[in-house]
Formats: sequence, C-alpha cells, structure tokens
Amino acid sequence: MGAYSPAPVVTDEVHRRVMEQV
Repeated sequence: MGAYSPAPVVTDEVHRRVMEQV
C-alpha cells in the first residue's frame, strides 16, 4: 500500500475506505 500515497495519514484513510467497501 505504498503506491497509493507516501504519507501514512493518507494510507490510513484509504485503508479505512477499502475496509468499508469490501
């Protein structure tokens, strides 16, 4: 999950969104 964004904050948000979608 590093290609999405180099920032850890953005990665955390994206992970949360993916978890809700799946």
